[in-house]
Amino acid sequence: MLDPQLLRKDLEDVLQRLATRKNPQPFLDEAAFRALEAERKAIQ
Repeated sequence: MLDPQLLRKDLEDVLQRLATRKNPQPFLDEAAFRALEAERKAIQ
């Protein structure tokens, strides 16, 4: 499970670390996460 706070704070590092896994898979849709985060910030 990925920590939402870590994703908000350092998304680029998380994506790089996920890419170094033995069998990298698209665990995180970066575009969708950024869109949801923008929507969350607009609502707040």
